[in-house]
Amino acid sequence: MKTHIQEVLQLTQQHLETISQELVTDLNSVARGDYSLYKHHTPNDIYLIDIEIFADGYRPVVYLMDQDETQLGFKPLLASYPDGVLSGYDYDLDYDSYDLSDQEIDDFYEKQKDLFINWFIQCWAKVDNSGLTKPVYLMMHDDAESFDLRRNKWANDDEKWG
Repeated sequence: MKTHIQEVLQLTQQHLETISQELVTDLNSVARGDYSLYKHHTPNDIYLIDIEIFADGYRPVVYLMDQDETQLGFKPLLASYPDGVLSGYDYDLDYDSYDLSDQEIDDFYEKQKDLFINWFIQCWAKVDNSGLTKPVYLMMHDDAESFDLRRNKWANDDEKWG
């Protein structure tokens, strides 16, 4: 892997480590029931909690879902990063200065996504979620697979909603 790509991935990892406590705090709030439900819903209406990561800067949002896959509320995480935690020049590739193939670019984004997901899972492991009774999933926006944060394994949509 080219040096520039390695440097950006290293900067990404360092940045994520600096905001770990903020994410853990936000996740603890959700685990304690700070769901941001729409007013006409109650916690009993929740079937599962989806934490969706939007690729534009890696913006995590909690969605509360019922069994019909209807959104009952949402809560952005890491509010001090409204454009996403990686929406900065330092965490993206400098296409103008480096001759990168399409494959190298794809590999970079896959590695950066893996870094982010692994970091998120490590932060979740520090959360007191003993009071949570609902399944909690982490997924990239529009992905067919989700990571079951309570059972620590990947699940497809059939397993998630079945």
